[in-house]
Amino acid sequence: MTSIEMLWADDDPHQVLQERFGFLDAGQATRWLARSVEEHWGVEATDCTRMVISDHNALAWLTTTAGPRIAKWSVDPARFARLHDASAVTQWLAEGGHPVSAPIPSHDGWLQVDFDGVSMNLQQVVQGDLLDCDSPDQVREAGRVLAGLHAALLDAPPLPSVAGPDPGLAATVRNWLGAPPPQAPAAAVTRLRQILPEDAPRRCQQLVHGGLPRRQCPGAPGPDQ
Repeated sequence: MTSIEMLWADDDPHQVLQERFGFLDAGQATRWLARSVEEHWGVEATDCTRMVISDHNALAWLTTTAGPRIAKWSVDPARFARLHDASAVTQWLAEGGHPVSAPIPSHDGWLQVDFDGVSMNLQQVVQGDLLDCDSPDQVREAGRVLAGLHAALLDAPPLPSVAGPDPGLAATVRNWLGAPPPQAPAAAVTRLRQILPEDAPRRCQQLVHGGLPRRQCPGAPGPDQ
């Protein structure tokens, strides 16, 4: 049986599946997913064990004859161009040896496929554990890897969907410091304000998140990170 859940919101996931994605139930969605991945990727999906919905985006964990796969799709056309760029830059990072889940090319060689009013990619399932925020070694390693992704993306190829200027990391942090969350240690906030440098705008915006989602950091303070 397929489990359905919302990533962040408190909405009823079954109702969201109907109203935003047009499926009567998980069974209908699973059949559509099976047809879609077979048509575009040549992979036979035998089961869907889990679906997670966030806004107008969804992820599905599939059991296939090629091994476990994750289908990620959006029903918001305004995001399609950005999703194509995100898939392209993820592939570029993977080719550079960075720890990312690169999309699997379709029959036609597309990393992101638009059809039936959706935009979808297919990925392998990467096994792993949640970050242990009580382990200094794990926290430092997570920060090192995230910083490496940010540094690599400075040399990423131009991305049409994010061609506007990026205010820069310092400006982003300074904006956050304007209204820090109540759980942020006051001493740390003060020190960060003191050492924060001026930062010139970067040549383009980055697609990678600025931090680690709280769901990946059990016990971490704050609603988001």
